[in-house]
Amino acid sequence: MVFIYKDGRDLVGYEAVLPNVPGAIRYIASITEKYGLNIVYIEECTVSEGNDLFFIVVDFTDKDVDPEMLLKEFRRNKKYVTSVEMSPSFKNVIFPRYFCVKTLGGLRVILMGFANMKGLLNGLKKQLGEEASSSFIYHLGYGVGRELYDIYSKYTPIEGPEEGVKLLEALTKGASWCELISYSIKGDKIILKLGKLWECEMLRGMADKPTSNYVRGMLVSFFEKVLDKPGGLVAIEKKCIGQGEPYCEFEIKII
Repeated sequence: MVFIYKDGRDLVGYEAVLPNVPGAIRYIASITEKYGLNIVYIEECTVSEGNDLFFIVVDFTDKDVDPEMLLKEFRRNKKYVTSVEMSPSFKNVIFPRYFCVKTLGGLRVILMGFANMKGLLNGLKKQLGEEASSSFIYHLGYGVGRELYDIYSKYTPIEGPEEGVKLLEALTKGASWCELISYSIKGDKIILKLGKLWECEMLRGMADKPTSNYVRGMLVSFFEKVLDKPGGLVAIEKKCIGQGEPYCEFEIKII
């Protein structure tokens, strides 16, 4: 579950446990629609077999509707709503009371926002210096790429670079790392155009050279596994969002 900024709006959060039956989500939506209220965010978390917790944020801005009254409406139908409570808030922040373990592809994940990642990368640069930190970050990414392949190729066996690119697209898009704009495979080269790449967006338009080290390392080890070329690839970032380009372009090739 995430936290939500009110951002000047009259937002209220609800946490509803719904049985896994047809029509449960529709019931919640029908109540908010009845009062002309918009659901601006909804997230699901499995709490037990047959029951799912939904963190629902409703916009009451300029509406003459009591949030407590909506709570009572939600509670009226036990067929579709097992239980529901209003979420706590602190000043401008709404957050869920229930701690939900997030999973991605069946494995637990944690969210590392820009503040976390920027602090980590900048902290390494400050402590180690530009060159040493770049190498350290690259090898962190290198280890991640290898693990990604080893874990997820068990569920989705990969045959050849094209299937490797497709798996990479699913993993990176699902984890909100970046979006694959396009790719090409030419002989011993794989060229990837990646948009909204988190590592480079932190320095959008402010860098004087390509800024990806973590993702570049991840790409190298991932495709070393795909192509069965341990220690035999290099990735060059030809274009970088950090330098003001609309996307990052990586050339991965056999050395």
